[in-house]
Amino acid sequence: MKTRWTEKHKIYAHDTDKAGYARVSSLMRYMQETAFCHMAAVRPSAPELRAQRRAFILTRIGISIYAPLRHGDEIELSTWASDNSGVSYGRCFSVKRNGRTVAEAASIWALYDFRAKKILRVNDVRIDYGYDDMLDLDLPRRITFPEDVPLTLRGEYTAGYADTDVNCHMNNTAYADLFCNYIPEIKNGIARASSVHICYMRELHEDNTVKIYGCCSDDIYYFRTVLSDGKTNAEAKIITETE
Repeated sequence: MKTRWTEKHKIYAHDTDKAGYARVSSLMRYMQETAFCHMAAVRPSAPELRAQRRAFILTRIGISIYAPLRHGDEIELSTWASDNSGVSYGRCFSVKRNGRTVAEAASIWALYDFRAKKILRVNDVRIDYGYDDMLDLDLPRRITFPEDVPLTLRGEYTAGYADTDVNCHMNNTAYADLFCNYIPEIKNGIARASSVHICYMRELHEDNTVKIYGCCSDDIYYFRTVLSDGKTNAEAKIITETE
């Protein structure tokens, strides 16, 4: 079994922001498409899991972006499975441009059974995509918020058609755009995200609304989205870098 799977991608113009940087959401989509290719080669593929009424749901991800990616850049993106235990499936990603590593990510996924309406334990499912070591990246179970700076309401967002995927909730990649929209230097095109951590707690379904709370401490941005019932939807920590 091939432990690591690599695909070549080219950064498209519509995947970049006003500064010309590839959006974090776009990078996440390239990563996950590469993972789908890996799953299809080793099996079960994502469609095969879907036929069983099962799907992998992202619970948390940590991304480090060491250099900006721009329109036309050609990249080699590798992915591998790692550290499966309990109800958690680990998956890592490495992005290279001209042989140099420009981004890495570590992520944790859960396998959800829509028919049983529960998360399945690793030991109860026969799935093996191979194994390699987990990247040494910070991947907290929850975001630690600064104690001296309170979160304040930044806005509200209603999930729409463009956000929703086949699992009938807002796709995990869309959250990166949602949070970056409340970071002035990214929104104004003078900086890019260099470190992104997102924890996903509860789904946001189409036409449902979340309130976005945020704060900034020591040039680090923190966010929490809250559902209409008061429960946390997602949390994020984002560090920016000016080129």
